[in-house]
Amino acid sequence: MGLQDVWGPLVAWDLFLAGAGAAAYLIGIIVGFMGEKYRAVERMGVFVGPPLVGIGALILVLDLGQPGRFMLAFANPTSSIMSIGTIFITIFLVLGAVHWLLQLVKKDMRLPWLGALNCLFALGTMSYTGLLLGVLNAVPFWNTPALPALFVTSALATGAGAILLGLAVKRWVKPAKGQEEEANTGLSLAALSKIVIVVVVAELIVILFYMIIMGYTQGVAQISVDYLLSGDYSLAFWLGIIVVGLLVPLVVEVFSRTKGKSLGVARVSDLGAVTGICLLAGGIILRFAILSAGVPVFHHLLG
Repeated sequence: MGLQDVWGPLVAWDLFLAGAGAAAYLIGIIVGFMGEKYRAVERMGVFVGPPLVGIGALILVLDLGQPGRFMLAFANPTSSIMSIGTIFITIFLVLGAVHWLLQLVKKDMRLPWLGALNCLFALGTMSYTGLLLGVLNAVPFWNTPALPALFVTSALATGAGAILLGLAVKRWVKPAKGQEEEANTGLSLAALSKIVIVVVVAELIVILFYMIIMGYTQGVAQISVDYLLSGDYSLAFWLGIIVVGLLVPLVVEVFSRTKGKSLGVARVSDLGAVTGICLLAGGIILRFAILSAGVPVFHHLLG
């Protein structure tokens, strides 16, 4: 069994990039409201968030095959979850592009009102990535409130990972600038570390309940769980999602928080890059695995 005929690999990338980008922006704005000393997180969230969502939207348009179909969402905005999601993504991208450009022109400029407004559309974009699959009755494994909850927690984890990786890359590219901002960067990394620990634990809990609920469901959904836990996608699930995508980042960030003062900002930043890469890798593997394991009802009946 492979990826769904309708929901192919491009959809997995779209869901991943849209969730990670929207969450990076959301986390950046919220942490930025904590004070000027967390400005590095805010700037990086605004810098990486909209471009990631934009790439995801482009992939969605390519996957539709006919770019004109993208505009149909605006003709009947309440016709489907996809139409509503498309509108959320479009508004987020427009406001995000304005925020991105203004920040690029004037680095010290803060636009809290714009960030707060666009956070609503960022949250809508994140939720849409789970709701898009969750409303499909034809695939019982997806048709559960646990899936949107899983995709939202995963989006928050990958969004934090994108910011951590971005901060590390910035420090590698501009080491002198990193030394000037060392105190504030240390505080930013500490704040992100707390966020990562919380969302990773939350995601582990959601995955546990998701597997339990679907595993005790008789029929097709149970088959999907078997594919993930012990079947064709068990390696991706246990190694890619659980170990690399969640447990490694959790251990690294707990270590970083306990030993951060003795390690120094540069080493903590490097550890943050490891966390970021693992979170992002786990996020895309999660979406591929969930799509791949989703057995449609008619497939089971025919089989």
